[in-house]
Amino acid sequence: MNFIYQTSLFDDGETTAPMIWSIIHNSANTQFNTQGSEPRITNGDALDAFDMIAMKKLVNFDAQKWQVFCENVGMTVYGAVALSWCKGAQIENVWSSWRASAFPLKPTPEFERPARFINPSLLPNTNSLAEIAEAGNNKSLPICAMIAALKGPLNFDLPYELLRTSPPQIASFLRSRMLRSDIRQVNDSSLIEIWSQTIKDTEYDVGEEEGSK
Repeated sequence: MNFIYQTSLFDDGETTAPMIWSIIHNSANTQFNTQGSEPRITNGDALDAFDMIAMKKLVNFDAQKWQVFCENVGMTVYGAVALSWCKGAQIENVWSSWRASAFPLKPTPEFERPARFINPSLLPNTNSLAEIAEAGNNKSLPICAMIAALKGPLNFDLPYELLRTSPPQIASFLRSRMLRSDIRQVNDSSLIEIWSQTIKDTEYDVGEEEGSK
């Protein structure tokens, strides 16, 4: 491995890029098995906080250097979201790196987890679906990742026709968020049924039922 990555480029004089990479990947492997099924442990919040601290250490690490490092060892979804914390990071590079990792994004905790590590300064500060769709250039991955990263309820402020015709991946996230909502509008039940049919027999049909939280 290139000497620069084995040399500390951080304020503490000890941390290296491979160390941060190992921390965030070990946590994911500890919390979930390699197939992304049910969590192995119950202290997920502690691991999440630990990983966030590790990623924030990249704030003065050059984004291009981190991206090259991750590409050399094999791009992963956690390498991609950690990129968002690097100096000079661009959100489009985060999305392209996520795509390169081939990591799926579905509305379940193990698949949503990486999205919650994306640096919020690179994401729109909104719960508006219309604004999220615009920021994501109407592409499924960024839209779904931004929905997954939300800390509050999603505002379904798009026209009914656009909501009704959402592609399967987006439909799965919209359905999931609507099922978790305690507030329903007149057309919500019909949208849930439409989205259920849209995702039926696809990889995004995760079996979330009415009343799920």
